[in-house]
Amino acid sequence: MAITLSTPEIGILTAVHAVLITTVALNFLRDRDGAWKEWKASRRWPTVPGKITQSTVKTITIEDEFTRFRLAVQYTYTAPNGQTYRATRTRLGSEPDFTSHAQATLALPAIATAVQVFYNPANPSQATLSLSAPNLRRKRLIGWIIITGLSASLLLVLAVIARQSL
Repeated sequence: MAITLSTPEIGILTAVHAVLITTVALNFLRDRDGAWKEWKASRRWPTVPGKITQSTVKTITIEDEFTRFRLAVQYTYTAPNGQTYRATRTRLGSEPDFTSHAQATLALPAIATAVQVFYNPANPSQATLSLSAPNLRRKRLIGWIIITGLSASLLLVLAVIARQSL
């Protein structure tokens, strides 16, 4: 069974694909909050020794539907400029959500534990305990996969159109 499309239908189908590809590209690949740029720059951040000063489990309830548990860690470190800073960020990108209180508790570092702190030399008050940013990379990968799929489907539509016009 051959599918025939009128010229307006071909235009609409092509426009819909183009809008979908553009929307997905903007949504997944745009660096809205500068997180991707920061992650790339952070790979050159130096480290200094630090110490855990607070360590608790934070409970987050999302719209009365489910509860997540997240580490709430505070640490101090002294930058090469001699100033001591306090920070709470444990990783770049979004923080991991644990599914149970027990899992989050097991991940808690002990108070006074020595840690390695990555800090931004251009702004020493900006620091993190880990340069890992799996959510940022995952989001980019998903974006590229969707864009590739939509582009392939657009090529298929264009091939059908070309075949129809022969």
